Amino acid sequence: MLVKKTKLLILLTILISGCVSMHFDNGSIANNSSVSDNKETIEKWHHNFWFDAWEVSDSVNLSKHCNNSEWESVKTEISFLNALSRFPQEILKLPIWSPKTVKILCK
Repeated sequence: MLVKKTKLLILLTILISGCVSMHFDNGSIANNSSVSDNKETIEKWHHNFWFDAWEVSDSVNLSKHCNNSEWESVKTEISFLNALSRFPQEILKLPIWSPKTVKILCK
């Protein structure tokens, strides 16, 4: 019986946990724009601690990541892998570490 309740708790936690996403565009973006158009895409994790109050990762330097060219878009999201990595602390209701994924698309 305990195993069934544990499985149900895990399933419900996965189902009610959503992924969050913020997207920023630099200027107007062409509708036919895609990642495969020889554009550089950088993906990295960003880390916050203690209820997201303490940002331990450095700010994203777009000029550095885009090799001094312009950036096209930046997307910050809590991906499935981010949510999975913080799953144990979510069960214990201890929001200590909050990883996010930052995706940078350079022109």
